Amino acid sequence: MDKMIAMLVLLILKPGSMSAGWSVTFENPNPCALKGSSVHLRCSYNYTDGEIVTRTAWYKGKLIDGNWTRVKLSDLPSYQNRFKYLGDQQHDCGLAIDDLQDNDTGHYYFRFDTQMYGRRSKTSVYLSVTELSARVYPDRVRAGDTVTLECRTSCQLSNTVWFKDGRPVAKPVFQAQAEDSGNYLCAVEGQDSVLSDSVALDVQYPPLNVSVEISYPGHLTEGSSVNLSCSSAANPAADNYTWYRASVSSSSSLLQVGSGQVLSLPSVEASHSGLYLCQARNPLGQNNSTEVLLTAGDADRSVSAGWSVTFENPNPCALKGSSVHLRCSYNYTDGEIVTRTAWYKGKLIDGNWTRVKLSDLPSYQNRFKYLGDQQHDCGLAIDDLQDNNTGHYYFRFDTQMYGRRSKTSVYLSVTELSARVYPDRVRAGDTVTLECRTSCQLSNTVWFKDGRPVAKPVFQAQAEDSGNYLCAVEGQESVLSDSVALDVQYPPLNVSVEISYPGHLTEGSSVNLSCSSAANPAADNYTWYRASVSSSSSLLQVGSGQVLSLPSVEASHSGLYLCQARNPLGQNNSTEVLLTAGDADINRVIIFVGIGVKVCIGLLLPLVIIWAWRQRRSSAVDKEENSRDYENISIA
Repeated sequence: MDKMIAMLVLLILKPGSMSAGWSVTFENPNPCALKGSSVHLRCSYNYTDGEIVTRTAWYKGKLIDGNWTRVKLSDLPSYQNRFKYLGDQQHDCGLAIDDLQDNDTGHYYFRFDTQMYGRRSKTSVYLSVTELSARVYPDRVRAGDTVTLECRTSCQLSNTVWFKDGRPVAKPVFQAQAEDSGNYLCAVEGQDSVLSDSVALDVQYPPLNVSVEISYPGHLTEGSSVNLSCSSAANPAADNYTWYRASVSSSSSLLQVGSGQVLSLPSVEASHSGLYLCQARNPLGQNNSTEVLLTAGDADRSVSAGWSVTFENPNPCALKGSSVHLRCSYNYTDGEIVTRTAWYKGKLIDGNWTRVKLSDLPSYQNRFKYLGDQQHDCGLAIDDLQDNNTGHYYFRFDTQMYGRRSKTSVYLSVTELSARVYPDRVRAGDTVTLECRTSCQLSNTVWFKDGRPVAKPVFQAQAEDSGNYLCAVEGQESVLSDSVALDVQYPPLNVSVEISYPGHLTEGSSVNLSCSSAANPAADNYTWYRASVSSSSSLLQVGSGQVLSLPSVEASHSGLYLCQARNPLGQNNSTEVLLTAGDADINRVIIFVGIGVKVCIGLLLPLVIIWAWRQRRSSAVDKEENSRDYENISIA
């Protein structure tokens, strides 16, 4: 009886006996994840020495007919192809669930069986699946008011980021401007593929950028018709337009001449000449356009018999930073001799419309050149165009009899290229559109990415398409738009493994296996697997992290290793690499045998050469003795 008691005491005191030596530990017992994203439930388990794990499984707690039941995930149809056991049959029991849905919220349990016992976790992981809720407050404001963007969830997540019409928003609190109207949505930083529903911000403002367009700019003959159209950017849209005219000599005195978005002059008279402006109004305020010049005169006087000035294109448009050629011709009566030519720009100075000679304007120095002559050509070139070069240009020529100046003008518009990539952040395979815009009609545009031509402005984005894009007008590639960035996101590609000491390793040595991949965003999860050389179909998880370190290699470490790299968009595996390890004594034997073979060859080779030489010499002597040739000998 005493012996039985003593044995029972020893069993109780023995480390790892009974239930004292096993446990299941959850790294985070209350994780929270976004609907549509993936979650990794990190878990580890231990058991007593001598036990061998034969089976592992994850379960979800469900209330069935009033009873709390643990149901194996593999038996639940809603989890098919959405969960993966990331652990092994040693100590790791990690679980991944993809494309999370609302009904994935709940308690999760882990179980492992050994050849002796079935162990199941008494505690659980409670997973909460939440959605992002975006809010703009207030959602209707006047320009200048403060707007707050709020991204809410039912549990605590990391930093959130905001997008407006696909473009990142710098701050969640800002003073609203006209261009801030649009649709906003939020995401968790690093999980930009899972977005909230969009919410709209309506920024209201009085008319801005009020402008007037003349259906026939320049000098008009009496009796002709012309329309002046007023446009503006406003929210709500302008609902009241008023037209004013000032004389060229005194623009301070304004006369109301009409209302409505279009001012029509069906039969122009000389009295209609002057500076016109439009005032646009909505409930939030009003603004005026800049003044535009309208000149009218007698048709008989406008083209005086015998002389004229003709502009090939009275409304050219050119790119900022480029050059323009204003083509022009002039005629005069027989007998006149041209003595001087000059180009002028129209400017409003102290309320008076004045023609100023280009050579007297400092901003035009060394930038314009008269391409004409003193016969009939009056062409003008202007280089390195700037915004303030927009305006009316006039030509004048003097003869020995008269001074002639054009009554009409060339109205030059200087524009800039505006490049747009839409959307500017995509997943590989999504469609991207490149758009090159200007304020006037230009010829075909071409695109460049990081200095290389782009074949098409609409394409399916691939990983290598990330970069900076800019556009130019065909034939004027020296004048480029500002660059815009395209960010193409994709799961890990070209996953590879590098071994710090490739080849056969001896037991006790150390080796590192490093995993690398191309991914956007960068891979944030690495898992290592090993398969035996004889059966690579059975994979055993052996580690995690970008580097797998084996500080003391054993023969059991031999096998085919692969790395799985993952980011929020997906995962990919490397090709398998072979790692072999063996006893250092065997390696030394192999080395000694190799050295012995080399020494034997070194000693035997001279003997073989000497033997072959003697055999050849002996054969030559025998041949000479057996020869039947004779020689004549003289006898004295």
